[in-house]
Amino acid sequence: MGPIVTPEDHDAGFKEVPLDYRRSPAPEGSPDKVRVQALTYVQAFEVNKQFAQKEDSNENFWRLSVLLTALPEPHNNVEFLNRLKPTCVNQLVLVALHLAYGAPEAPCEPVEFVSKKKRAASPSTVPA
Repeated sequence: MGPIVTPEDHDAGFKEVPLDYRRSPAPEGSPDKVRVQALTYVQAFEVNKQFAQKEDSNENFWRLSVLLTALPEPHNNVEFLNRLKPTCVNQLVLVALHLAYGAPEAPCEPVEFVSKKKRAASPSTVPA
């Protein structure tokens, strides 16, 4: 099996990913593939910022936010994703992360932003 995202995909800024619906055959009029776009720097920053600001967010929330930002309308919603097999959604997430944050060997972890409120509440680790 080849890489999830190729250098050509990175150069193009997107990857066409085949869709696998829970219902077989796929609902009439449903696409057989979807274009996953690379996030711009600003989009990636906003996703990371939203992740950091939500008190109850977790890594799954972050991954879903990256995917929904990378999908075009009308497919950038949970209702569309719920029609797909979980393995297909996982593949879409992996493609979105790799397009947004670099080559497959690059770590795909959310950047930790510390809000002013959290920073003020935590003791300083800088020696006095």
